[in-house]
Amino acid sequence: MTHTIIIIGITAIVSFVAFSSRKLKAQLIFYPPAIKQGHIHRFISYGLIHADMGHLLFNMFTLYFFGNAIEDLYRPFLGGFGFVVFYVLALIASIIPSSYRTLEYVIYFRGSAYSCYCLCYRLYCI
Repeated sequence: MTHTIIIIGITAIVSFVAFSSRKLKAQLIFYPPAIKQGHIHRFISYGLIHADMGHLLFNMFTLYFFGNAIEDLYRPFLGGFGFVVFYVLALIASIIPSSYRTLEYVIYFRGSAYSCYCLCYRLYCI
């Protein structure tokens, strides 16, 4: 089983549970005031929840195709966990600007999925 499939599975399970649990969604969502109170897990946990089923399906579809391609690129690094490191760093890096711009809740997963897309485009299309 690839790391991409594992990430998709974990994300799908957490998102499905969060669709029906406001409490879980509130604990995972990116919310800058909570981060200032020490809830730094939100820099990563926000990537596990989605606004709705369409949002989840589109992002997991994108991640499946582009993630597998990038995973092959990173396989020689960090004992095969190079893609996981790339993915987590992309998730964190993509939300940092929002942490300074807004005091509102942020739900989107675009950052890491979009990073996978951009890297594949750069490697294979240019």
